Amino acid sequence: MEKHKEIIVIAVIAFFLRLMFLSPWLEDWDSVQFVLALNHYSIVEHLPHPPGYPLYIILGKIFNMFIYDGALALTIMSALLGSLTVFPLYFLAKKMFNKETAILSSLILVITPVHWIISEVALTNIPGQFFLNLLIYFMYVYRRSFKGIVIVSFLFGSMLGLRFTEAPIIISLLALILFDKKNFKLAILAIVSFLTGVLLWILPLIYVTGFDKFIKSFTFIATYILEHDSISLNSANTILLIQQRFLSYLNLLNISYSIPLLLTFLIGTTLILNIRKKLFFSFEVIFLNLYLFSYVFVHLSIYNMEVTRYTLPILPPLAILTSFFIFSFFKKRFAIIFSIFLIVYIFSVSFSQLIRFKNSIPATISPILYTKDNFKPDEVIIISSVTFRQFQYYAKNYTVLNVDNIPPDFLFDKNTIIIDHIGTLEKYPALKKYALVKKMQFSVDRDIFPRVYQTTLYILKKANG
Repeated sequence: MEKHKEIIVIAVIAFFLRLMFLSPWLEDWDSVQFVLALNHYSIVEHLPHPPGYPLYIILGKIFNMFIYDGALALTIMSALLGSLTVFPLYFLAKKMFNKETAILSSLILVITPVHWIISEVALTNIPGQFFLNLLIYFMYVYRRSFKGIVIVSFLFGSMLGLRFTEAPIIISLLALILFDKKNFKLAILAIVSFLTGVLLWILPLIYVTGFDKFIKSFTFIATYILEHDSISLNSANTILLIQQRFLSYLNLLNISYSIPLLLTFLIGTTLILNIRKKLFFSFEVIFLNLYLFSYVFVHLSIYNMEVTRYTLPILPPLAILTSFFIFSFFKKRFAIIFSIFLIVYIFSVSFSQLIRFKNSIPATISPILYTKDNFKPDEVIIISSVTFRQFQYYAKNYTVLNVDNIPPDFLFDKNTIIIDHIGTLEKYPALKKYALVKKMQFSVDRDIFPRVYQTTLYILKKANG
């Protein structure tokens, strides 16, 4: 304990800082689904959406046994595991390089904007990162052990039941370890072990959901991602789309990490590649770069380019490599001084974001508060799209309809209809008898709520009402 007191201090301070800024709202659509899934789990109803995150929900239920508030339980779980993530990162960096690199990379991790803010909300990203880094540490430590690789492969497959998006990192690093070992029998056993870990959580989901419904749910999500988030190779402007995605990605990195941190990483990478090539091609640097760029490539190709939390997985390798570069090219005293200035700057950026984050009402929550302040439950029907889950959770006494799932025989019998997308008027002809009487717009700073930073409510009244 005494030997590692510095990392314990960092983790404890990080946790208390996170407790200060816990989000009081389920701002994100996914957050509401996760909380609702604690009491009613159904992939078909997207509670939560595929792949279902069964291990995350189980963890959430455990936390909820002690806290008795689903939203708070999942939020505190993020804060706690976000703070504990420094332990596997610290020990990995120390094992690879040295204590100075380990301490600096741990500090960078816990104060970087994207990690700190996502640690304050009820989402799978932070718990997923904790377990991913824990297993990556074990994989690196036991990379020369036949049995160790097989066991870690199984755990990697199991971990996908908690967070699926980081699969490219897991597959790439496993491939690197197996290529380094050049053992055909080990490769077969590791792959079988990995798939067994996947089956451990996916077979119960199929059993509970039903095979056809399970496939249909997964197909729906896959189709949505391909049509809305990924690069369309069939587009006439594919090159332009790639350029736009790259620029959007740079903007996400700026919001998530800060320019000084990114520049330090890029300059360090350039220096080590040009001056100390042998070190650049060491197993440790290759391992961390593969960890980083295997995910960057997939993010640029597939994932949504408006969501900062999707940049989170590259933080651990970026933090370790940046810290390693600093202590490789500067004398120790200057490296410490530079590190202090870098940490202070990143902390100031994060703290500014967190203050605004804590004191802002999310754009997905403001419409609910406005509706509850101005309309009684028995006098209004709400037809919602982007804010449907938030209305469903925070306005339980109101009639709230999903714009895509209104029953064909539904009777619009209220004098007031509220919608959050103007296209709803065209979608349902029955609304033509209503007139638009008011439009309300709600906004927040884009760098703290980048996915949904602006929403609109349209108040409709019966034309003869």
